[in-house]
Amino acid sequence: MLKLMPLFVLLVLVIGCKKDETPAPPPKKVQQVAEPAPEPPKKPEPEPEPDPPKAEAPRDVGVPECDNYLSKYRACLKEKVPAGTRAAMEKQLQITHEEWLKAVKQPGGKRQLTRACKTAFDAMATSMKAFGCEW
Repeated sequence: MLKLMPLFVLLVLVIGCKKDETPAPPPKKVQQVAEPAPEPPKKPEPEPEPDPPKAEAPRDVGVPECDNYLSKYRACLKEKVPAGTRAAMEKQLQITHEEWLKAVKQPGGKRQLTRACKTAFDAMATSMKAFGCEW
């Protein structure tokens, strides 16, 4: 009986997997109606650029000679210095201003800055004449 078992299993598989010989009905023809082409998506209108943040007015150093130097130097940069040169000079002025703000907090800083800013003012008055600035 064990010899017939594989034959029996094979027979069950063949009968169970018998292909249905009836052909499927042909597909029905569906008349396709051409749909109008979809409209291209509308491009969203660009949002207006927000105004750039306004730079804070620089803080005063608290030493009149330094504050006078900074305000006159900024005015000269804005009004007289060509754009190609201006950026580097503005950066240098910003660094100088930050250093002076630190120095004024040191013991004796105000007194030392009074002399240093007076000297810087005199030197800058001469060198900025090249740009047409009058101090």
